[in-house]
Amino acid sequence: MLSLTLVVLQLIFQLSFSQNCVYTDSTTGRKFYLDALAHASIKYQNTDTENDGHYYTLTPCRNAAVECPNSGGGTDTSMVSQTMQNDASICTVIANYDSTISPRFSDEDSEGVWDFTFQNGDKCDENDPDSNSRELFLTFLCNEGAGDYNVVEAGETYKGSCSYEIQIETKWACPDQVYTEDTTSLSGGWIFLIILFSGIFAYFLFGWILCAFMNRKDRGFGDVCGNVPHGTFWTKLPSLVFAGCCFTKDFLFGMCDKSGGDSNQTSGANGGGGAYENID
Repeated sequence: MLSLTLVVLQLIFQLSFSQNCVYTDSTTGRKFYLDALAHASIKYQNTDTENDGHYYTLTPCRNAAVECPNSGGGTDTSMVSQTMQNDASICTVIANYDSTISPRFSDEDSEGVWDFTFQNGDKCDENDPDSNSRELFLTFLCNEGAGDYNVVEAGETYKGSCSYEIQIETKWACPDQVYTEDTTSLSGGWIFLIILFSGIFAYFLFGWILCAFMNRKDRGFGDVCGNVPHGTFWTKLPSLVFAGCCFTKDFLFGMCDKSGGDSNQTSGANGGGGAYENID
């Protein structure tokens, strides 16, 4: 029950709060609304089969690319992953999303270039935990004709390296491009809450009707309290929750007292609390 509650709370948090993916250049005041691509899954195949030939998947502002197996038997999510179409064993985490990383802005050669540097991918040498992490140079170029995005190139900086570069043209890197979410549609958090409370309402409504028809025919529809489904459970739930809280509090305090008592006994046995008289 506790694990289910934690999963529900985590889902509510993820649906209700989105990543902040709007970046501002401190010098010029220019803004980059990368959140416009926060729901995109950008895929690109490097056709240089001699030196690369991999598939690259980028999910801006989140870790939602291909899940790669790790040495512990589980899987790792990533913002950017590298895979091979005909070889499922090749799956590498190039970079993970990090909200603390900010881009460098430049408008010398074009109307806007935003450069990110990530150094938090898989280790270069899986057998050496002290080896450097893979690094990614992610560049967004201003091009209003490219629409939301157009991948210019993606791949290793040179064969066998642990360094990668991805260049993407997008109108959102251009000046005067402001992204605003569609406020007429419901967010994922609201949809989840509507489903949750609709389920609760349906449970009580149909449960009440079922009890009135089948279990308590003598009481009829007028007995609202008597027809509540699992009425005994709901009436006892507050006292059970209170008893559980009290038990948890007593358990934690007991653990603290036990730790304190053990330390005091240890200090006394080492002579810190005084001397003992031999009664033999």
